[in-house]
Amino acid sequence: MIKPYFIFEITPECDFDCIYCYNVWKEKPDYQQKTLKVEEIKELFSKILEETEIEGITITGGEPLLYENLLEVIRFFKQKNIKVGLTTHGTLLDEIKIKNLIEAGVSYFEISLDALNPEIYTKLTNDNQLDKVKKTILSIKKHNAFLTISTIISKLNIEEIPQIIDFSFAFSADYISLNRFIPGGTGKKNEAKLLPTAKELKTVLDIANQKAKKYGQNINISVPIEDCIISRKNYPNLNFGTCMCGVKKWLIDSVGNLRSCEQNTQIIGNIFEQNFENLANSEVSVNFRKNNLKINCKTCNLFLSCGGGCRFVR
Repeated sequence: MIKPYFIFEITPECDFDCIYCYNVWKEKPDYQQKTLKVEEIKELFSKILEETEIEGITITGGEPLLYENLLEVIRFFKQKNIKVGLTTHGTLLDEIKIKNLIEAGVSYFEISLDALNPEIYTKLTNDNQLDKVKKTILSIKKHNAFLTISTIISKLNIEEIPQIIDFSFAFSADYISLNRFIPGGTGKKNEAKLLPTAKELKTVLDIANQKAKKYGQNINISVPIEDCIISRKNYPNLNFGTCMCGVKKWLIDSVGNLRSCEQNTQIIGNIFEQNFENLANSEVSVNFRKNNLKINCKTCNLFLSCGGGCRFVR
C-alpha cells in the first residue's frame, strides 16, 4: 500500500469569506459540519496508524487556527513521527504563536497571498488585513521555518502574479504555489469572473517561468493542467504535478469522513466506522481513479505526464 498523505480539515469554521473558496460545505449546505474533540482526533489517526504509516498531514480548514486545541493535536502528530504542515490565511498568527506552533511540531507553513494590491486582496477575500499577512510571512522566516506562499490564479489577480513572485523571493519563501482556480464551493457561483482562459494561464506561466529562472525560485503549479492545453516542455523552470488524489493524497474532514481531495464532495466513508485501507480500495475510490479520462485521453501519449489534469476544472 502506498504510504498516504492526508489533508485534514480540522474545522469548518473560517473568519474569511473568499469568493473563490472551494470548501465543499459552501456548495452543499447539508454537508455535515462538526468539530471533533482532541481525543476523537487522536482515536481517528491512531486507527489509521494501526494499518499504515502516514507520510504527512497538512492541517487546514476552514481556518485551522480557529481550532481551540490545535497545539495539542500537533504535538500528538509529532509524537507519532508524522510530518505536519499548516495551511492558513495568516492573519491570526503572531511571533509567539508561530514559535509555539514550531515547537509543537509544525515543520512548514503555507500562507495564502492572492494579491499585493489591497483593493484586489479585499475583493478576493472580503478581508482587509493584507499588511498583517505580510508581517506573518516575515515572522515565519525570522523563525527559519519552511514557507510556501500559495496564490490562486484567477481573472481578478492575473496582473498581481509577477509582483507576488517578486515579493515571495524577497521574503525568502521556500516555495511558491500557483493554483489554477477550481470552480467549487463558493467559487462555483463566481466561476464566470474567476476562471482564467488557457491564454491567460499561458501568460501567467510564461512570467512565472522567467522569474523562476531569474531567481532560482521553486515555483509549483499545484493544480494539474492538461498537457494538451499547456505544454509543460515550454516551462522548464516550473514544477508541474499530476493528480495523486485518491492514490497517495487523501482528505479527512472535520467529522472523520474520507474524500479523495479538497474539491470532491463525494464521501467515500467514515474512518471511525471502516478501515482506511478498505475505503481506499472501495468501489468508489477505484472508480474515482479511473474517471479522469476524457475521450481522447485514452490514446493520448501525454497522459502519463499530466494525468488528465484536474477533473474538477472541466
